[in-house]
Amino acid sequence: MLLTNKQKFNKKYKFPLDKPHSKDDISKITGINRKLLDTIWDRGHNDYALAEINKKKIPRGAYAMAYVYNYAYLHGRRLK
Repeated sequence: MLLTNKQKFNKKYKFPLDKPHSKDDISKITGINRKLLDTIWDRGHNDYALAEINKKKIPRGAYAMAYVYNYAYLHGRRLK
């Protein structure tokens, strides 16, 4: 089974795989600064908005970017 970034995050921190988290939760759990997380969130939001995806899916794109950054941050990779 292919895991989503949210599921990878939840697996790493021992949450149920489909449990959602707010930006505050992600910041507290990972130790990533909230301001940095907001910047990443905006990047994800803008990327999906520019791609003209249905507006209902834009928050998902922002969450996806936050989880991807967290995964990269924890594994010592730098995102551009």
